Amino acid sequence: WFMDVISGDVKNSIIPQFKPEMLFGLWVKHKNEVSSLPSFRVAASRELNDLDVHAVIHEALDKEWDSIDTSRNGILEESELQELLAQCSAVIPDADVVRDLVGRMAGEGAMAVSKSEFLSYLCSLGEEIAQDVGLSPAPDFATPSRDNDETSESSSESGSEYSSEARACRSHSLSVGKQRQIPTMREQLATLMMRRMVQWWRMIKQRLLFLGALMFGATCFSVMDRYLAPQTLWDATPLLYLHTALALLCSIFCLPVFGHNQPLFWRERARGINIFAYFLARVIITLLDLTLMTFVFTSWYYIIRQPIVPYWHWMLPFLFSAFGASGWGYLVSNLVAPEHGPFVMTLVTFTKDAICGNFTTLLAVMDGGAAETVIGLLSLTRWTVQMSFTYVVGAMNPQPGQNDRVLASAQVVKEQVQLQMEKEVYFHCEWGNLGFWWTPAMAVLRNSVILYALSYIALLLRNRKKQV
Repeated sequence: WFMDVISGDVKNSIIPQFKPEMLFGLWVKHKNEVSSLPSFRVAASRELNDLDVHAVIHEALDKEWDSIDTSRNGILEESELQELLAQCSAVIPDADVVRDLVGRMAGEGAMAVSKSEFLSYLCSLGEEIAQDVGLSPAPDFATPSRDNDETSESSSESGSEYSSEARACRSHSLSVGKQRQIPTMREQLATLMMRRMVQWWRMIKQRLLFLGALMFGATCFSVMDRYLAPQTLWDATPLLYLHTALALLCSIFCLPVFGHNQPLFWRERARGINIFAYFLARVIITLLDLTLMTFVFTSWYYIIRQPIVPYWHWMLPFLFSAFGASGWGYLVSNLVAPEHGPFVMTLVTFTKDAICGNFTTLLAVMDGGAAETVIGLLSLTRWTVQMSFTYVVGAMNPQPGQNDRVLASAQVVKEQVQLQMEKEVYFHCEWGNLGFWWTPAMAVLRNSVILYALSYIALLLRNRKKQV
């Protein structure tokens, strides 16, 4: 129930539009209110330790507890505990929730909870494992350690009414910390991949939305290229539009992979999750989506347009486009706020792929200078269109005007000039003896590895102050 309130599943009457992301701003805003409590005495030069924090919680609890416990017997029954929780959180919990909390605080079958049990359970929620009496035996707090006694004497007055309870919470924290063993990277990867598979299955509706958008786009492109504004099968311009559209949709699809549920990740990172395992699990499972989306988009276009080349060879460059676009999506999602991600991704894709990847732009910078190098690193379509174009031209060996006598001489000349210009661009760059198909394939893999590495570094370093 506590986590439901924090996560926003239970409506907050004080902040109607409450979201979990707002917690960090609220904590910063109210961080100085603790020191304003009347009976809280801590030297300004010393940072708060666990005993100090528990003392503050104890004092705040005392005020509400005494107002509810009218019988002054030191315990609260379920109805009284429900009233206490309502006053502390401004949200009234259900009777079943209260009954469950009583069992967790005081043990299974308990009908009431004491103040010490309530405080011990409350302060243990900040540790890796809560002191859940209803699920596991409570640790033995009868004999506090010498270190705890010394810490208590240095942080609070001797004989204070909350010292024993605070030491109990501290002892529980130490015992849990000693017992907890963080799983290895391999073990965490297996668990995280299993969790991601469950989440993958639950996202069927969102996935169908993207697949529908891909089919709609493929239908528009194929009808335009074949019927409304017929294009030659070897022309690089339609290939540029296809690769750009697929890259845009795939990159936007990848934005929630690291941009969604960020507070949950910050919580897990603070508790010892292996960030590389987390990154790998999400990237590997997302490859299934990228493959599925590429197949749906290319097959739908291929059926309507019907290029006279084998499908699998024609489709392969689009897989490289989807893979490279995912790297951009991961990087943007780790650098930009989730609400700005789609806009930024659209602007970046249009600039680097539709404009910089156009063969007329490439023809102007093909001089081996800095501009060609920068475009080669940023533009995805500069390489993937070359993969598609060189394969189609090699398979078809087009000769404008020779196979179609109906074309006017001006149209024949235009196609011959265009084919020659595109050949100058896409048959220009070759690394060693890799050829004009494997060279762009290696370039896409190189750029994608760089993007994935930058995405991991951004995930590792960004928002470290928001760990809770």
